[in-house]
Amino acid sequence: MCLTVIGSISSNAYHTDDSALGGTAAYGLGAAYDLGGGAQVAGGVARTKVVGRDSTTYDLGVKFSF
Repeated sequence: MCLTVIGSISSNAYHTDDSALGGTAAYGLGAAYDLGGGAQVAGGVARTKVVGRDSTTYDLGVKFSF
């Protein structure tokens, strides 16, 4: 799912759950800010749940499109 919030800011979200099949359950949120000229500042956070172990992952960086 992707949503444009304000002009040059976009966001996304996801959820998946394979835990009934012995897999993982995960969800996350992300956002990007368009700097112009094909560059974006983008980041997100994801939460993954596996039986006996949970983890949270963060990501922030610059994306370039040529």
